[in-house]
Amino acid sequence: MADSVSTGLPQWTTRAGLIAAVAIGLTAIWNLPVASAQKDKPAQVNEDHGRESANLKQAFGGMQVDLFFVMGELESQKPGLAGVKFIDAVDVTGKELLRFERAGESWLIDPDTVFAYHLHKAK
Repeated sequence: MADSVSTGLPQWTTRAGLIAAVAIGLTAIWNLPVASAQKDKPAQVNEDHGRESANLKQAFGGMQVDLFFVMGELESQKPGLAGVKFIDAVDVTGKELLRFERAGESWLIDPDTVFAYHLHKAK
């Protein structure tokens, strides 16, 4: 005990205080880049989303769309969802889904589940 500095407090209290100070300092350092990245992210995401939605609207061009989800539907020419119109892309918990509508009904479709799209002029 001759080598330790006496503070009048038990030794475990001094160690606990030092550990807490280091933990607070590290948390502050680790949170700086994260907070900065979160502030920058929405503008980038909104810009990308707008560009992608515009590209999709141009690709679907206001036409009616038939969606085929498996090869068998395409081979038999019986779409899983027929005669819908593309409306926009919607972010749902970080996953972008495509919104289609027909006669007052609306569907959010994961584009990864669509095997093929058939575009035809609206009747």
